[in-house]
Amino acid sequence: MIDRRSLLKLGLLAAVSPSLLSASCRRSPVARDPSDKPLVRRHDVLGRTGLKVGDIGFGVAISTDPRLLVEAFHRGINYFDLVPFYSWSLDMLGAAFRLDAGMKRDAIVACKLECTSMFDMMSDRPMHDVYLECIDKNLARLGRDYVDILQIHSVGESGESDLDWLDPNTRLGGGVLKLFDTLKRQGKIRFTGITSHGPNLLETVMEKTIDSGHFDMMMVALNFMQSPGLGDLLKRAQARGIGIIAMKALANARHIGIQALPDRPFSHAALSWALAQPGVNGLVITVGDEDQLDEFLGASGRPLTLLDSARLLHHRVATSREYCRVGCGACSKACPEGVDIGSMLRCDQYRTDYRMPGFARARYQGFAESRRPGACASCTTVECRGACPFGVSIRPRLLQAHRYLGAPEEGMA
Repeated sequence: MIDRRSLLKLGLLAAVSPSLLSASCRRSPVARDPSDKPLVRRHDVLGRTGLKVGDIGFGVAISTDPRLLVEAFHRGINYFDLVPFYSWSLDMLGAAFRLDAGMKRDAIVACKLECTSMFDMMSDRPMHDVYLECIDKNLARLGRDYVDILQIHSVGESGESDLDWLDPNTRLGGGVLKLFDTLKRQGKIRFTGITSHGPNLLETVMEKTIDSGHFDMMMVALNFMQSPGLGDLLKRAQARGIGIIAMKALANARHIGIQALPDRPFSHAALSWALAQPGVNGLVITVGDEDQLDEFLGASGRPLTLLDSARLLHHRVATSREYCRVGCGACSKACPEGVDIGSMLRCDQYRTDYRMPGFARARYQGFAESRRPGACASCTTVECRGACPFGVSIRPRLLQAHRYLGAPEEGMA
């Protein structure tokens, strides 16, 4: 039986009044006019940026029709998240801007620098020059003179070396601050931030970002499957004026096929949980079609209820041994051969949970072969067994990832 103490212990119970809990238990399904499309119902100021963002933001990753983005904007979504690795996202938002001049003028756009040593791989030119050129090309594809927020993307994915991006005394950290300063003077960016979704060092990245004083916002993985320990860091960020956007709120889309609560899809409970966390100003979720737009906007402005929390706890218990927690990193040094366990499992989650096999394969093959689990089938060591504190079976999952993602023609399911 799930009681209030269990919910509190797992960080899944919102601060709701007894009257609200009573009302939520009495609520009956309400017939809705099909023309009554859900809208953004809550806005918040994104920390010291002063930007007023809707609580539901649009991740432009799998959208194939720019008209969907325009419709989202007219239904109150004003925060659009881009990743150059999803190169088509720039073209999709640029096409939407060409359809709607008001959207081009008023939308809040967040774009990213991939957290890699790409300038070393591309040429002998300085990081500053290479990134300036890349940003100019991205702006041209958008058809806009600036983006509102430029973020260092996926800090922590490559391990401890990524922390140099947050240290102004290192080549990377000093270089990126110089780049940010140049872009601000040129009017090409307004604010700066970082993103981190693990698989490693999420809490460390958040601590160093807060302490650095150089970033205006963070976009971090935040969902009901994680440890509730992030709450203190979120409060610290809030106290320092750092805006927070949540991502991965659906815990890798494992809501698929789960029975909905009365008048309340599972996704609403998961999104409401993320938005109820301290200091969170909004969230970004990938939207692929109008049905998803309707579903996710239905969570806007909705409080987290006791029924929601109970459903999330049930799901957390049921899938605990299947879900690789973003930002955990407990297995990061478990392989003596240097396989990047967390990153490999995350790549395969794009295939199994997000149903994006092509992207999963490209992401997987972007890692050095030494970090991939190609040799796991013949491995006789046992270091990785039991390395996950949540009981995820690491070796079978690594073998599965390599089987489906290890070669361009494999796993085209």
